[in-house]
Amino acid sequence: MVTFNIAYTAPINGPGATPTLTQSQVWDGLKMKVRRAQDFVPAITECQVLAEETLPSGELQISRQVQFVSTTAHSTGGWVKEVCGM
Repeated sequence: MVTFNIAYTAPINGPGATPTLTQSQVWDGLKMKVRRAQDFVPAITECQVLAEETLPSGELQISRQVQFVSTTAHSTGGWVKEVCGM
């Protein structure tokens, strides 16, 4: 099995940005993106949440599998299992 560890940081509510998002709105948006990846990433056609738990550290961890679009006329796309920590 191949494992990739990926992290991403982006500024929120930069200078002059409107509307100004609250911490709760940003958190709800991140949870929606993890649970419904196909609504945010065009290359993903389906997302299935396999498990969701709150770790002792308070971190939310969601295990999911996503299916990517097919790359040829004869393939159905591949499924990838992901663990998202928030």
